[in-house]
Amino acid sequence: MVEYNERSPEDEVNRYLNEKYEYSLMQFENSLHGIHTYYELISRKRSIFEIRNNIEYLESSKEELVNKIKEILTKSKSWRWIKNNFPDIAEWTDEQKADFIRTKFQLHHYFEFTDLRINQLSRIINLITHIHFHAEDKRKRVQPETVIVLVWILAFKNSGLTINQSFTETRALLKWFFKNRKELLRELSDLQIYKSKDAIRRDYERYIQTPGEANKEYKEMAELLYSQCFCNID
Repeated sequence: MVEYNERSPEDEVNRYLNEKYEYSLMQFENSLHGIHTYYELISRKRSIFEIRNNIEYLESSKEELVNKIKEILTKSKSWRWIKNNFPDIAEWTDEQKADFIRTKFQLHHYFEFTDLRINQLSRIINLITHIHFHAEDKRKRVQPETVIVLVWILAFKNSGLTINQSFTETRALLKWFFKNRKELLRELSDLQIYKSKDAIRRDYERYIQTPGEANKEYKEMAELLYSQCFCNID
């Protein structure tokens, strides 16, 4: 049973979410900002060029980092010192030297972070490329409030709740945001983001549980936003 209502103070709601689900209210707010960003990106497909440039930069940064350390080792004559411990270094290929640097300087942490970011950006490009809003027919358009519902349902469901409990928690939080974060919601949508539990259930069934071919992209968007806003990166 939800232990707050739309009139509850912010710290009470935040404490409830943290103690029961190890989430913060800020994570749910960030998910709204993330959804807003996605809708802006999709309406400006030229942003794909910028995102691809970011991917290329991240890809090249891994090699540049290795080369920069190699340059420092060369200028400081540290390769000579390394040779005392690795006598066969003279026979190493450039790739073996690069592997030595990646290992000894523990660059795998940066590489893992970079690869994760590249993967996220690639998925964003895929979403921007394939999602269509059918602006000429609003009945076919997936509105931001629907994506909010999908992301929040995934957050509660993946915290261990049953799907029915997830609907209840999502509706309660929507009601709280509608009363206490109206300006933030207005940035995202001009519509009143206030849904019944049945409407929330229908959104889940249509876009997450059994999405048709035209709705798979929205499931992908919801899952990506959930992972970005609610999954901790070690």
